[in-house]
Amino acid sequence: MLKAREIAREVETPFVVRAARQTKGYGRKDAFWVSPEGGLWFTAVFQVKRLSGLSALLALVVLRALKSEFSDLRIKWPNDIVFEERKVAGLLIEVKGKVFWGVGINLNNELPPELKGKAVSLKELTGKDYDPEQVLLGLLDRLSSMLSTFEEQGLSSFIPEYEKELVFLGKKIEVIYKENLITGIAHGISDEGFLKLQTPSGQLLLPDGTIVKF
Repeated sequence: MLKAREIAREVETPFVVRAARQTKGYGRKDAFWVSPEGGLWFTAVFQVKRLSGLSALLALVVLRALKSEFSDLRIKWPNDIVFEERKVAGLLIEVKGKVFWGVGINLNNELPPELKGKAVSLKELTGKDYDPEQVLLGLLDRLSSMLSTFEEQGLSSFIPEYEKELVFLGKKIEVIYKENLITGIAHGISDEGFLKLQTPSGQLLLPDGTIVKF
């Protein structure tokens, strides 16, 4: 994403920057993003008129692309793609006049021992080798068509699909919100992509960035 920001000063959108590996990749709250060769690591830079709900929409873009290879993948709100509790793909979205959409997908890459219980590659799940270029092209095709619908209609038409794929829908979860630990039932997402959490005190709408424990 750092390189994409540099390029964006001189190049018109949309464009994509792809790396064979990253040494300074980062995720939410500046967490280090392990990005060895064999994975798909890229940043797409584009502009949209509508931002509300974009994070959830982009999670669906990646999920659709990867479910064609392995159907048991789900979404961990707001936008991680997981198999059971292990991460297959992660997204990071930054808006600085333009949308910088960073995507990391574990395709063929080996994972370090300390991440074995937390992450998994698509190759490990399917036994297949993947061409990162072909996966990227398929993903960008979906991005184009889904963004068009999103710009016209917002997130609402995608919410049923998103909620169907939400790994903890209807389950009791814990979240850290405004420095408080809150327990409730995940009831889905709003048109803005906020998580609906039903608590004993009523329903909360939790913004992207809320820490979820389940």
